[in-house]
Amino acid sequence: MYEPQEGMIRMTPAYDLLNAAILNPKDDEELALTLDGRKKHLKRSDFISAGEIMRIDTKIVDRLIGKYVRLQSEMTEFIGQSFLDDDLKSKYIELVSERIDRING
Repeated sequence: MYEPQEGMIRMTPAYDLLNAAILNPKDDEELALTLDGRKKHLKRSDFISAGEIMRIDTKIVDRLIGKYVRLQSEMTEFIGQSFLDDDLKSKYIELVSERIDRING
């Protein structure tokens, strides 16, 4: 999350998703920085807790998570059109799907 203007909190785009995981499966951290004290196996509750600490209403966090859930098919399409080879595309799509499923549950 970031604050582009005073009093306006926004979620950053998915810059912190380490797609390096598709190239280096031994790197199992999902984030470069911690979220709610965690770097991996993040769940919806971690995002809600982080939002509460930043005084962001849970409804807003839920709405933002929902936005990424709804965009999953577009993300899959975008990855499918990328320059990655078919194996890496498949791994990336699987990674995005697994993480979205976890925060959506």
